[in-house]
Amino acid sequence: MITTIKDIIANFYLDGNYAFEIWRYLHKEINFEKLIEWVLRFIKALQPDTNPVFNRHCSRCFMGESAWIDVLREEFLHQLLKSGISSVRRPLKFVDNNLSDGKKGYKEDANDITLVAHAFYDIMVSPIAKETPPPQYNYLVLIAGDSDFAACFDLLKAFGIKIIVLYYDVDKIKRPTSDLIIKSADYAISLESLMYDRKDALAQAIFKPIHPSSSTKLPKFQEKTPLQLQSPATETGSIKFIDAYSNSWGIIETGEGDYHFSMDSVKTTEPLNKGQRVKFTVVKRPLPNDGSVPKSMSNGKATDILIDNPKIAPPSIQQKSEEKLQPNLTCSPTTSQISEADLKKLVAGCAIREGGFRLLSEVGAAYKFLYGDKPERPLKEMFADYPSTFEICNTPAASVRIIG
Repeated sequence: MITTIKDIIANFYLDGNYAFEIWRYLHKEINFEKLIEWVLRFIKALQPDTNPVFNRHCSRCFMGESAWIDVLREEFLHQLLKSGISSVRRPLKFVDNNLSDGKKGYKEDANDITLVAHAFYDIMVSPIAKETPPPQYNYLVLIAGDSDFAACFDLLKAFGIKIIVLYYDVDKIKRPTSDLIIKSADYAISLESLMYDRKDALAQAIFKPIHPSSSTKLPKFQEKTPLQLQSPATETGSIKFIDAYSNSWGIIETGEGDYHFSMDSVKTTEPLNKGQRVKFTVVKRPLPNDGSVPKSMSNGKATDILIDNPKIAPPSIQQKSEEKLQPNLTCSPTTSQISEADLKKLVAGCAIREGGFRLLSEVGAAYKFLYGDKPERPLKEMFADYPSTFEICNTPAASVRIIG
């Protein structure tokens, strides 16, 4: 008698911000390929007569996306993509003085409901076996900590789907794990417990650095030549961007390119401002040179940041605009001086919608975020000055796209 082994399909869904905080807290030493392998082995132990399969076609990470490159998040998403988990990104929502701390900035919007919608859609539709009756997958592997996800678990279980929740319950993480989501899942697995499982070689491999350590032994023909270590050179640049939402990172602009920095690297008690001159050192990182990583990431990151001349007060908004230090734009806040090329840069920096349109509300929010005030003229009038370059659509929401 010949017995057939049934394939058990496992879909992975990640709350991007929650998973990113874990990845950053663990110093970027999560090997997602090994983590997927461990989960499949776990399912195999639950159902020995089956063949667990990782469904890379439907496994996704849901995360917000702004007009400016967040180097750390791009690196995080790149590591996920290498393991077979693609990303679904939604534009960030601009919030003005509505946050609990009274600050204004960008926040993630509707990522949770987007994840749930994909999870239910994937039950009915499969890119591989379109004629197979639902459910199209058997295990939902969720990396998330929000209690809102628990509300849909009962409906998923009604389709016969098992829920596996992976979490890292650490107080220092900005988004702690809810007890409800842990209790509602069929299986809740603490990543912290895997980290301290010394007897499981595969579990230990999850938390090994993906890139080789600098302490790796060199080949013998290189060991004879002593390494000439040089101190990192001090460079100067201008603060190009500071994340107003988390105030945890920023970008320094120099003539050689842009450098990402963390607020933990700032060695001064004085506040940093956009356009301010600073001194810093550069740390290179081993990133692939295959075009899969944004060019701005290949420059490295800035550390040991000091104000270039602390005796001089930070320049005002008008001075900064005259020095053309606003990120991605070379115009002043006076809308009468904004050129056609500057308007194109402003529109291109916003999230693209269906048909190539950008929402005017988001273009206006980006302008206000950059310059600290609203445009002097309505945006429609500004774009109407260049009919061969911009097309304006009034329904269902006012939007604009570049046509020339």
